[in-house]
Amino acid sequence: MSDTIANHLLSPHSDDASSLKSDVKAAMHEVEQLSSLLPICAWCHQVRDDDGYWQRIETILKENTGAIVTHGICPDCSDLVKQRGMTL
Repeated sequence: MSDTIANHLLSPHSDDASSLKSDVKAAMHEVEQLSSLLPICAWCHQVRDDDGYWQRIETILKENTGAIVTHGICPDCSDLVKQRGMTL
């Protein structure tokens, strides 16, 4: 078989392979993005782990990064506390 005929016969397959490779790369990128999401409760700020249990964010951070969280109060929350007549 001549090279021209072989190239012609294989070129659609090459496009399919290229398209498939592109689709796989896109799917892997989406999986990476989804796996980096951190489901956190908007109310209490607990985080849902991979087993579906809810834990304090401090616990998750310590277990996954070794970081120890310290607590403080941001200026906005401090102002809110003061407006409500509460003490810090």
